[in-house]
Amino acid sequence: MSVVGFDIGNFKSSVGVARAGGIDIVANEYSDRITPGYVSFTNKERFNGHAAKQQEITNHQNTISCFKRLIGRKMNDPQVQVEKSYQPLRISQSTNGDDKLLYNIDYLNETRELTAEQIMAMHLTYLRSIAEMNLNTKVVDCVLTVPSFMTDTERRAMMDSAQIAGLNCLKLMNDTTAVALAYGLYHSSLPEPTEKPHIVVFVDLGYAAMQCSAVSYHKGKLKMLATTFDNNLGGRDFDRVLLEYFQKDFLARYKIDAFSNTRARLRLRNECEKLKKLMSSNSSPIPLNIECFMNDIDVQGRMNRDDFQKMAEPLFARIKKCMASLLVDAKLKTEDIDLIEIVGGSTRVPMVKQLIKEVFNKEPSTTLNQDEAASRGATIMCAIMSPTFKVKEFKIEECQLFPIVLSWKGGFDDDNELEVFPFLEKVPLSKLLTIYKREPFEIEARYKYHNNIPFNDARIGKFLINDVTPNAQGENSEVKLKARVTKNGIFEISSPQAIETYEVNGKEATEGEEGDKKKENTPAEEPADPKKDDDPECPAEVVNSPPEKKNKKKTRSIDLSLVAKVPQMSKNEINYFIEQELSMIMQDKKEKERSEAKNLVEEYVYEIRDKLSNEFEPFITADSKSTFLKTLDDTETWLYSEEAEDQMKSVYVDRLNNLKTIGEPLKRRYKEAEERPAAFEELGKSLQLIKKALHQYAEKDEKYNHLDQADVNRVVKLVEEKSKWFEDKLNLTNKMNKFEDPIVLVSQIKFEKDTMDKTAWTILNKPKPKVEVPKVEEPKVEEPAAAQSEQKPAPSPQPADKVVSEDGMDVD
Repeated sequence: MSVVGFDIGNFKSSVGVARAGGIDIVANEYSDRITPGYVSFTNKERFNGHAAKQQEITNHQNTISCFKRLIGRKMNDPQVQVEKSYQPLRISQSTNGDDKLLYNIDYLNETRELTAEQIMAMHLTYLRSIAEMNLNTKVVDCVLTVPSFMTDTERRAMMDSAQIAGLNCLKLMNDTTAVALAYGLYHSSLPEPTEKPHIVVFVDLGYAAMQCSAVSYHKGKLKMLATTFDNNLGGRDFDRVLLEYFQKDFLARYKIDAFSNTRARLRLRNECEKLKKLMSSNSSPIPLNIECFMNDIDVQGRMNRDDFQKMAEPLFARIKKCMASLLVDAKLKTEDIDLIEIVGGSTRVPMVKQLIKEVFNKEPSTTLNQDEAASRGATIMCAIMSPTFKVKEFKIEECQLFPIVLSWKGGFDDDNELEVFPFLEKVPLSKLLTIYKREPFEIEARYKYHNNIPFNDARIGKFLINDVTPNAQGENSEVKLKARVTKNGIFEISSPQAIETYEVNGKEATEGEEGDKKKENTPAEEPADPKKDDDPECPAEVVNSPPEKKNKKKTRSIDLSLVAKVPQMSKNEINYFIEQELSMIMQDKKEKERSEAKNLVEEYVYEIRDKLSNEFEPFITADSKSTFLKTLDDTETWLYSEEAEDQMKSVYVDRLNNLKTIGEPLKRRYKEAEERPAAFEELGKSLQLIKKALHQYAEKDEKYNHLDQADVNRVVKLVEEKSKWFEDKLNLTNKMNKFEDPIVLVSQIKFEKDTMDKTAWTILNKPKPKVEVPKVEEPKVEEPAAAQSEQKPAPSPQPADKVVSEDGMDVD
């Protein structure tokens, strides 16, 4: 099972994988660990990431970014107008009655309508391919990050996109929670549960939104205390401040309006983004220059950090407000906070760090990677949920950002509205609800405060409970059901049951109770009744007859059917979009192969034509060279003509093969001429070494005196044959013209050398036979019988420098 975490940003995304005992943020095919969140379309194929962003200006009508902000939304949503002010959008409204927003793009020579969920699925498919390229395995299970302020509808849309992309999303994880997990899991000095918590504030200022969260840490646990946000405040708003300034400046000085031309506006926006980044590290005035901006006019401008900060004061005020409200919601004082961590690319703006210090009275910390912290946390979460990875236990308590209320018509009393999940309620969490109804009814779930959610519709969904009937007494039935906010932050109602009460007579009740006891308890001997033995006055019939039982009430549960009406795709819609996505993947693959075939023809033309006038020239006749050059020029002209634009892969393959019929023999002649002298030299050296060994044999060298004469004669004969072959081929080669095909190939020369060496040296290096030295047996001395009968002790060992005589005396 692969463990992958995707951080899906508005402007850029990153991919984390778990391997080799750690978390890695992997690079794409451009060797970049950050992938732009762009998808672009042409009449032939679609592009993702860097390739799509490169078409942002030249193909802006079919290049889409920030699609996460419109996922799950409808055409009448105010957020749509906000997005249109930042980027050129070709959008329309669905005509099938659901009012969904559709992107209009030109693809494969036709205009298509694609939902934001489809665009997101295309981006996820590309991110999955990056993970698979690095892991060399198929990726299915994953964890996706989403903004903490995403509503139920948007979260369901993200899950649909993951399905279309062929991913099994184990969890939708809030950005703030992912960052908090990435910090907490590796923090080694967290307090014990009985001690004061370690409180950290995370400030995340990204490209299009801001989130602030307060997190309480104990050893092995984190708890989200509160989260605040501004969903329309990010780095692009600072870019827009500069964009509007230079638009007015150029209009006054050059009489050109950058907003009247989409391409000019996008070019200026990109330059403003670069200028903003430069001002973050440089306080001196920085120039802005754009050549041929509009109407062949070059424009110039200048901006310094102080002037920029004055123009952006309203944005800085919103940042300060968002951070200050976190202290109120989390009920914290600045002295309660131990650390401030910043993430997100826009936190690099110096004024943002200064505001953090003003609000929290602490310097911000940058121990986390500002661009990769969320993807790292998502990958850790996926590893925790994976059975194949062992991760130390770490408990996570998230909070419900928007209160949820349920309402229904009629009921047991007049109150038909209930707040089920209040503000900052711990999630995931299930609650058991009891409602009294006599007929099928519908429950509506919605967010309590419409103005506090970043979505135009506070309704979450409707849930129809069927099969409800009056009870046996004709009164309202008791209906129990579960309301739950899942680990993905999605609200759902499940397990509706009608609780029915009925009476049973005494005997049935007793039997039922005894039966229940038998099921619950293990069989055992019943204790003796003391009255049976100790009370002789107790009549037998009273003791043996059972006591009189009254009728008892019992309950049973009856499952009810549930129909959920939520803004989520049906299985048929998802299957249809999956088929479309697979079709586009095949088209991308087909176009990639076609493009590669065309590029191979182009590369071959340039390579051969350049070498024909240099190293290949001696190896081709003048007439053949002239003809071949014309063929190459004609092929190049054809490649850049309209005729060659939309040809099939087989056409390019045929063109390349036709060129290779002339070019490849030319390449071989050149290669053979380069390698042949060295091959002949190696063969000559080998012949000399073998001849030297034969000469030593003839001189009766001890090294070879063990060889058999017949074997040596075989070597002599072999050397004579190879020497003659060597001289003949070398002479013919020297007489041959370079433009002629070689008489002998380098591979043949190497083969002759190898076969000769193997045979000759096997014989000449034959090891000498081993001669065994004869063993000399010492003569046995027979002792006299009397001496054999006496057992004398063995003499003790004497020093090495002394001689012992027969009588045991030392003799010097």
